[in-house]
Amino acid sequence: MSDPAVMGQVGALLRRRQAVKEHAAALSRARDVVSPAAAAAAQARENLIRVVRDEFGLHTSTQVATLMGSRSPGRSLASGLRTAGKLLFIRRLNAYQYPGFQFDGSGHIRPVIAPLIRLAKERGWDVEDAGLWLLSGTRYLHGDRPVDNLDNPEVVLEAAGEAWAQKW
Repeated sequence: MSDPAVMGQVGALLRRRQAVKEHAAALSRARDVVSPAAAAAAQARENLIRVVRDEFGLHTSTQVATLMGSRSPGRSLASGLRTAGKLLFIRRLNAYQYPGFQFDGSGHIRPVIAPLIRLAKERGWDVEDAGLWLLSGTRYLHGDRPVDNLDNPEVVLEAAGEAWAQKW
């Protein structure tokens, strides 16, 4: 008889191991050495993901179904919402994870999320990057983080629209 918690840990370990193997294989095929700038960008992204995890939580597909009160907990609810552009996600360790900040205290997706995803796509932003943008202070909110203003959708969408319109 297997303990579900142990089996879950084994599964997570196997996914991490596979991710490391895939990254190692990709690096071995690369013609050039990874630049310090690329390595720094990857570390900065990982640091933001850890902020999400530590401050708001990162949910699995099954946890999203449970949080949202689904009667059939599984991956299909989160997958369908992600595909429909109604749920922010982060790809990490060969799995999709869902930032907790996009859910209100009742387990509903905040009303700002779907319009934010649409705006990101319209402006050519990657949905994952748009979700991570919410964590950084922006001059469009006088240095505040958009994530701290999610209960005021108009303010967040206006700030995103202005920030994402900038061409560098």
